[in-house]
Amino acid sequence: NECLRTWAFSLSRDVATHAQRILNEMENRDGDGFSCAPDAKSYEYFMTCLSRAPDQKAVRRAREIFQKLEASGNPASVSLLNIFLKILVRSGETNSLEEAVHILDELQVSGSLTPSRASYEVVFKGFSREHGRIEDANRILKRMVSLGKPELLPSVEMYLEMMKLWSTSGAPNAVERVEWCFQQIVREIGATSKAYAALQSAWGASRRPDAPQQAE
Repeated sequence: NECLRTWAFSLSRDVATHAQRILNEMENRDGDGFSCAPDAKSYEYFMTCLSRAPDQKAVRRAREIFQKLEASGNPASVSLLNIFLKILVRSGETNSLEEAVHILDELQVSGSLTPSRASYEVVFKGFSREHGRIEDANRILKRMVSLGKPELLPSVEMYLEMMKLWSTSGAPNAVERVEWCFQQIVREIGATSKAYAALQSAWGASRRPDAPQQAE
């Protein structure tokens, strides 16, 4: 595990290849009189290596590991779930974001593993960086609020990112969407200077007749 961890956080370009070599050795040595079976931490470090430059092969391998752990009675940890979601989101594969949302949905229903705020944030950032996926990003934000759990509420940074997206979207109701985010920040955390600045920017971008008065 220490070797896998070192590869996971090294600057080498060949981390995935070497991590796979070490993982194969661990799996092959199990049962020859010297048990060295990988545990959840081993797979977590291995998947961290895959997340560095996730291609189609990395996504397939990460999916196999996650499903294997879920079916083994030794479910994956939340940190491993988050790494798996990062691999999906960063891969750029078709429907990878939809798959990530589906995983969150299934876990929410089954209760086998409770996603964290970071889990939802990974998917939110994936949508926020995709052109034309602003409504999907907004749905993730609202889902976190609807769950009604303080530990799953969006962070200030997520609200500010959503406010920025709406401000530059050109949507006719963009200011109202920004106002909703602002009110959530006030309610959940307390207003900040950055939140006020984002609200002013949204009014400025709207070019409405009353925008100057609202900004003031």
